[in-house]
Amino acid sequence: MVAVLLPTGHEIKANLKADRTTIPVGGSVSLTCSVNNPAGLTYELFRGRPPISMTTVAGPSGEVFSTTEGGIYSCRGFKKEENFMTSASDDVIIYKIGVVDWKKF
Repeated sequence: MVAVLLPTGHEIKANLKADRTTIPVGGSVSLTCSVNNPAGLTYELFRGRPPISMTTVAGPSGEVFSTTEGGIYSCRGFKKEENFMTSASDDVIIYKIGVVDWKKF
């Protein structure tokens, strides 16, 4: 796949926001990927370093992802038929709270 990126200074960058940065026991976090001009974009969520594609959803109403796993997340938007993709968002770090069974120690 060949992607078209605009010249530096004119790149469109995705923005990733979390509704919270800590996952409570048994809970989840919603991550929202957005772009200023989202017409026809599909969004892709990445986790880890190096980033691994977790899931892809069609926009514009499909940019909300839910996760139960902690980690480093980023996203991007793209239009496959036009060979266009945005720059990746800045990273968002999500922490997961665990329960320790002290009887095992």
